[in-house]
Amino acid sequence: GVGNLEVLGDLTLSPASQATFELGGAASADHVNAYGATVLDGTVTVSLVNGFTPSAGQTFTLISSPGAGLTFAGFDVNTDLSLPVLGGSLLWTRSLTATALTVSVISTDPVVSYAGGFGLTGADTAAGADPDHDGISNALEYAFGISPTASNSAQYRGVAETTSGQLSLAYRRPVGGGVSGVTYGVQVMTSDLNSGNTGWADAVEGALNDYTKVVVNNNDGTETVTIVFNGAVTSGKKFGRVSVSY
Repeated sequence: GVGNLEVLGDLTLSPASQATFELGGAASADHVNAYGATVLDGTVTVSLVNGFTPSAGQTFTLISSPGAGLTFAGFDVNTDLSLPVLGGSLLWTRSLTATALTVSVISTDPVVSYAGGFGLTGADTAAGADPDHDGISNALEYAFGISPTASNSAQYRGVAETTSGQLSLAYRRPVGGGVSGVTYGVQVMTSDLNSGNTGWADAVEGALNDYTKVVVNNNDGTETVTIVFNGAVTSGKKFGRVSVSY
């Protein structure tokens, strides 16, 4: 079963040794802690058990030697450590130091990594998830530079109003054009809102096009972007929204 092994003396894993570690959860993982001198050699294999799927941001210490330290002249962390394949955007990183052998999970998806940095795991790290139930998806929390674990005010949801008969939309983002690598767009729709979320079209910036934009530095690390759609809304309907891609 999964558990901790405490070694009070020295620990030597020979070149012929085959050590296997099981990961069964964030707080249920095999771990060897040796208080004496530890020599690491041979091979180490990690497997997932009990249906466990690691999430971005999680770290597992396989072997630790806080006392006399860990030597590993004959062990290559890249070739002698075998790790299970992870799905989606998840990848393993490996760390071998004078005191510990650890593995961590990262994501190539910046939103998943961002959410994981706030302690979120599993489905709660997905781009479309809203774990704090504030009406803002993780993708938008990332683009706005705000926490996906704390409900945020309406200024980050976008505030729509009519100004002199024109529809306008304002939102905040990190100062300097927002988060690096994120493209901020605007979309417009003049038909009825629908459950299929269809009918939105990308709007074009410019006085002779769909909208104009004003950016104001709030002097608190954020800037407010105000979108004013051209043409008065005299009849019918018009909807606007911010879109982000990364």
